[in-house]
Amino acid sequence: MSQIHRGKTALVTGAHQGIGRAVALRLAEDGAHVLCADLGNCRETVTAIQDAGGSSEALSLDVTNESNWASVLNSRQSGDDVSILVNVAGVLAKGPDTLEEISDSDWDLVMGVNVRGAVNGMRAVAPRMVAAEWGRIINISSMAALKGQPGLLAYSASKGAVVGLTQQTAVEYAHTGVTVNAIAPGVTETPILAGMSEESRLSYSANHAIKRLAQPRELAALISYLAGDDAAFVTGQTISIDGGATIS
Repeated sequence: MSQIHRGKTALVTGAHQGIGRAVALRLAEDGAHVLCADLGNCRETVTAIQDAGGSSEALSLDVTNESNWASVLNSRQSGDDVSILVNVAGVLAKGPDTLEEISDSDWDLVMGVNVRGAVNGMRAVAPRMVAAEWGRIINISSMAALKGQPGLLAYSASKGAVVGLTQQTAVEYAHTGVTVNAIAPGVTETPILAGMSEESRLSYSANHAIKRLAQPRELAALISYLAGDDAAFVTGQTISIDGGATIS
């Protein structure tokens, strides 16, 4: 087990499954105490970390609710400040996601979770990171922010906002020892794809120059690097990890 994050406390949103779960497992494997946060039950993720010899606790968190962030962080079992924040929690529109068809409620949902959720998380932890003169914030954008995708209006707009948010806050915190970066994954093998037809799966894979879907553990490896001391000179970046989708 690596110890590159030993002594650090990491908070990962959306840690119940998919990318968030993979990130939580990797950061714990690399020595961090991981706070697994989600609206869903993160107990399975926490148990997997603990069974592997890692340190973790579960937090029930609505990322769209700023006051919930404060109350959840204040109720933690461990008193250490969060020094690594990974904003993974994200949603797609429940109905059609085009300019003419998307509902106001779906637009608000996607923007609320994908953008406001990241803002709330950063507001909750950044002041103490600044006080400690060390912090790592990693946001999840998407290749949809960098290359138009049919039927993903609100999702693409929200992930584009994450890119701007990342760049702006990186500039604001550049003198403090806190870095802010984002990753832009391609289509990733997560439970959100459950039930997808083989035809659709092959179509998504074909959009990548490397003709397969991304694996959550591959994203987690990049995030663990960005969360460490070796990435101290990397900030304000949105790093594509999309199998070459945005260049093909």
